[in-house]
Amino acid sequence: MATCIELLLLCDRFGLDPERIIAAVAELADIRGIDVRTVLLAASFIKEKQANVFDALHAASACNDTLISSDAVYDRLGIRRIRLEEA
Repeated sequence: MATCIELLLLCDRFGLDPERIIAAVAELADIRGIDVRTVLLAASFIKEKQANVFDALHAASACNDTLISSDAVYDRLGIRRIRLEEA
């Protein structure tokens, strides 16, 4: 997981395509500790919805669940959320 975070942060820093980088790494190495589809979904959130790395990974990890958060980015990503300010 830490390697995926680092790669996605580097993509952001250097303007690289996160989907392409994660797909290439998944072909070269076994990504352990997280499903590669989850990381690819996060990469898509970063590329298509301009989510930051951590929000994208959180959303991708909880894709079919409901999050409790005050961050409206999850609404933009289509993730169900209980507004923290209402909880």
